[in-house]
Amino acid sequence: MFLSVADLSPLTKASDEALAVMIEDVEALAVDAAPCLADRAMLTEAQAGAVRAVLRGAVLRWADYTTRDDRQMTSGPYSIGPAPGSSGERKPLLWPTEIVSLQGVCAALSGQVAGSVGQIRLATPRWWLA
Repeated sequence: MFLSVADLSPLTKASDEALAVMIEDVEALAVDAAPCLADRAMLTEAQAGAVRAVLRGAVLRWADYTTRDDRQMTSGPYSIGPAPGSSGERKPLLWPTEIVSLQGVCAALSGQVAGSVGQIRLATPRWWLA
């Protein structure tokens, strides 16, 4: 839909099979967050490029997380290992700012500015931007 394995394989050490699964997952989550993305034909090239950039960043972040080297090496009083706070818990695949960006693409299609408060989605007319 937006990404392919060939787009991402030069940028990460993750296998092509893993990238294919990650791409499928991130695109499904993107369409869930911003339903207008299901019909790519509605988007301009600039909008599709913006969506591609957001999704590429999310997949590369996930791929980096899954392929990182988490060994601890110690020599005398010195040690090298994972950064503090890089626990094994999995973070959300799409960050809230990325979701807002994707929803902004849908809002631009309808001529509105989108925002969200909790579970309530708001749409504000663009008249105040002029």
